[in-house]
Amino acid sequence: MASAHILVLNWHFPPHEGIGGRRTALLAEQWISKGIDVTVIAKKPHPNGKKSDWIDDSVLNQIHLVYIDHENPYNALFFKSDSRSKWLRIWKKFYYNFFAVGNPIDQTFFCGPEITKAIEAVHAQKKIDWIFTSGAPFYLAYWASLFKAKNHDIRLWCDFRDPWLNAVNYGMLHLSAPQRKGDDAVRDFVTHYADFISAPYPEILEEFESDDPIEKIHIPHFHSHKQLKEGRSNHHWVYAGEIYEHTAPLWEKAIAQLELKSSAIQVEIYTQHTDRLASIATSPIALISSGIGKSIEEKLASCEHIIISLGEHNKDFFTTKFFDHLTYQKPYLYIGPEGKVSRFITENKLGLRWEDFGDPSFEYNSALSSELWEQHKAEKMAGLILEKMQIHA
Repeated sequence: MASAHILVLNWHFPPHEGIGGRRTALLAEQWISKGIDVTVIAKKPHPNGKKSDWIDDSVLNQIHLVYIDHENPYNALFFKSDSRSKWLRIWKKFYYNFFAVGNPIDQTFFCGPEITKAIEAVHAQKKIDWIFTSGAPFYLAYWASLFKAKNHDIRLWCDFRDPWLNAVNYGMLHLSAPQRKGDDAVRDFVTHYADFISAPYPEILEEFESDDPIEKIHIPHFHSHKQLKEGRSNHHWVYAGEIYEHTAPLWEKAIAQLELKSSAIQVEIYTQHTDRLASIATSPIALISSGIGKSIEEKLASCEHIIISLGEHNKDFFTTKFFDHLTYQKPYLYIGPEGKVSRFITENKLGLRWEDFGDPSFEYNSALSSELWEQHKAEKMAGLILEKMQIHA
């Protein structure tokens, strides 16, 4: 019997290094291991770009990769390096803002014909059983829905991983009223044709309302670790990730007060946004670096505390790192605005807010940490999706 064929639409699938491909890459790896044929349509990676750590080359080589060579012309208008004249760029912006039907900010808005042609070619080579789309960019789900509208035997699963979906104007503050209206129409069209819609946060699923027989499924974020990695603890605290907007003052306050509490602590911060922490770069207890790749795992395994930091826009969302870092069985220290995540950490004794560091009554809840780690393995989530798809691997 022929193996099932899943077509994945994920714009930043590895070897792109961005976080946008991680969730889907981990699912694809699990599906490959179960003998399923996986094809991926993605943006063509830059030849000199850094390679992703999310998936091994041995797995990537088992996936049929189809690349779309495209750069969004609207987004290019905002860069001074654009070779067109200033007035031409202004005219183009005006045209797209007021006459484009839909959202030209979406990275796949202008390449629908290329994506559709690629889907058709894949389907002609081997019949597609399921299309699995991962957004953002959200128009990937729209192009897949258009294809399904003409091919009713194909099933469609749309996964929306981005918490910006339930933000004002989807997190795009300059989205005009006509563009927002177009985006809403796209969302309704996708809702009509999708068989399943999933998201890591229930709040996102609430954005999709339909009288159609669609099933909405909460698929939380997950990790790919095979076993727990407990190491010896030193006096280092480690953070790896983004420094979110408006959180720099919280970092400054935390570092200043920690300097007074203990000079033996070393806070290691690995982020691409080192400029946002310029004010604490001279602190004797802070080490700020742009990143160390896979070596971060050794740092996390041997530190005393792992820092979790969120911004105002995602303070209520459990990110991939929340579950991934449970692997190391270290208490969390939270730096950021109060929200669901900080309360869950403190109420369940998975860690402390940084202000409470050194609380003698704190006792780490390793049992719950291990339970959450087990529940959020990539293989469990990939298996749940296959079960819903009724694919028996």
